[in-house]
Amino acid sequence: METLLVQLDQNQQSARWLVLDDKGQPNAAMRSGGLEQLKDFSQQRRIFCLVDGSNIFLDSVVLPSGRNRRKLLQAIPFALEDDLAEDLESLHFAIGKEQSDTAANDEEAEEPAGKQITVPVAIISRDNLSQWLDTLSEAGIRPHALFPDLLALPQNEGEWHVLVDGDKAAVRTGQQSGFSCDLANLEVLLEACLKQHEPKPTRIQILNHNPSELALSLQDTDVELVIKNMDQAALTTLARSFDKASQIDLLQGEFSFREEYGKLIKNWLAPAVLLGALLLLTVVAKSVTYIQLESKSETLKEQKLEAYKTVFPNSKNFTDLRQQLQNKLDSLGGGGENSPLLQIMDAVATQISTIAGATLQALDYNGDYLDIELIVGEFQQLEKMRQQLQNQGLNAEIKSTDKEGDRVIGEIRLRLQ
Repeated sequence: METLLVQLDQNQQSARWLVLDDKGQPNAAMRSGGLEQLKDFSQQRRIFCLVDGSNIFLDSVVLPSGRNRRKLLQAIPFALEDDLAEDLESLHFAIGKEQSDTAANDEEAEEPAGKQITVPVAIISRDNLSQWLDTLSEAGIRPHALFPDLLALPQNEGEWHVLVDGDKAAVRTGQQSGFSCDLANLEVLLEACLKQHEPKPTRIQILNHNPSELALSLQDTDVELVIKNMDQAALTTLARSFDKASQIDLLQGEFSFREEYGKLIKNWLAPAVLLGALLLLTVVAKSVTYIQLESKSETLKEQKLEAYKTVFPNSKNFTDLRQQLQNKLDSLGGGGENSPLLQIMDAVATQISTIAGATLQALDYNGDYLDIELIVGEFQQLEKMRQQLQNQGLNAEIKSTDKEGDRVIGEIRLRLQ
């Protein structure tokens, strides 16, 4: 996927952008326009936005090692609380790549717990960050990362780099440190920063993108000042030295994609659980129905087998009862797929399986009718079976009943209507 490096203008309604190749270098001419044009150009591309560093304060804090990034994000605001004038709740904190440090020399440190790390921090107003994201979102643009523009400047050992564009200046003083200011205050702030910074750089290189010559000098310092007039757009300069590994992505914590996806997952978790439970219940219900049908089928097979054994007690082959019965009928001259006996036997076996505790005692077939003798629990079950057989197109009548203890022995005669 190609990368689109975008620099938002101060009005936040227009931008400049460049397409970067796989090596992170520009492979097309810079374009500029409104956010609608940017949206059309950003399709199927990863979007990295460079935002105005004057709205971002870069700092660092030393903390004990061994904490994961989530815990670092929680601890850093309180570590910097005394150095910040704004309310912590109004600020957003993003961390860069930490650097190992120790509270004592390695030879003197006895426990790993003494190790510390220096964590670079980017601090920005929540309102500013939300406004940038809202503006992009309204235009249909979803950035994959937001970086301070000054950290896209070149970074060389022992050198500071300054980018001058219009009335703004961006200064990079280290791997993940620097500041932005108005051009009118650049000289004063550079001198003040040099007094506080150790070790001092040996050279400050200023990349001037203004058409006019830049008059700048540093007082009481041995640092070499080099001014280079650029004949290309400021974004092109930033793109040529852009290194994602040295950046601080502002989209962390509650503004990160992971956090946003986590909220979406949380919002949909309850419906998903309910849907899963519903699907599980459906599967269980179907499984129970299948098991019941399997059990009913087995009962029906047993009833048919018992009926067959009753009619043909000397038979020894029970592998295909229907075919065996067909063969018997053929030998008796009563064969045929639609023979009355086959229809009656199917109906009887089906109905007996529906009556709990019903047992087939005897069958008597003479070609015109079939008498069946049953043992059931009560007379109502016998009458129910007669009605069900009647509903299946059979002429069914109860010939006799006899009460023996807690069971009823009954005989039903069946004819095809």
